[in-house]
Amino acid sequence: MRRLAPGRNLGARHLNGAYPERMQRDRPDGFEDFTELEMSWPTNTDSLVPPRGSQGLVAPIQTRFASEYARIEGFRAAAQILGEQLIKGGRPEERLLYPFASLWRHHLELQLKVLLPDLERLLGLPMSDTSEYDHSLTRLWNAVGPKLAQVFPEDDDVDRRNVGRVLSQLAGFDPDGQHFRYAVQRNGRQTLPNFRGIDAAAFHQALMNCSSFLDAALNGAGYMVAEFDPAPEA
Repeated sequence: MRRLAPGRNLGARHLNGAYPERMQRDRPDGFEDFTELEMSWPTNTDSLVPPRGSQGLVAPIQTRFASEYARIEGFRAAAQILGEQLIKGGRPEERLLYPFASLWRHHLELQLKVLLPDLERLLGLPMSDTSEYDHSLTRLWNAVGPKLAQVFPEDDDVDRRNVGRVLSQLAGFDPDGQHFRYAVQRNGRQTLPNFRGIDAAAFHQALMNCSSFLDAALNGAGYMVAEFDPAPEA
């Protein structure tokens, strides 16, 4: 592998090489010129750990609020921010589609994985190991959907069917949580073979609606679990 001497022009020389040439040849109109991006290399003062007494914005991690719900809400908030950017202006930004759809997908997967054990508890069923479902939205919904009907029999079946239909479409695009994240599968085939494009606003709204439904189910099931098995008084 050819080594490049470090220096200010390293990035420019590298970005003008064969690999970036291919990237620039394939990129859609409107993408910045890679050679015009402002770049700097890591320095010996760069660190991912905030220094003691840091004056910057220090986000707390693993506090008592950092449960599954913090992650669920965080992925949804990030998807909403990207969604607004994606559909703004005259032309959707393709480069934002992949993280946008991946964030939505992971958010919904987390909702299903947190909801399933609550439903099983309420129905007196053995608790599933949700890791056994891997990243399959289809398998998760097949486990969650019927149990929702049992726990909330008064709810409209049409709502559940609509959620299942949209989740099935999303799983058809990305069955294992890898297709929006990577361009090529492990077997060498291109990802997203059934994906030709989206109406960004409609895609965003449909997944938001699914999220709202599952959020209501999580709140309802969580409340019932707390009633069923209340925490001991301090």
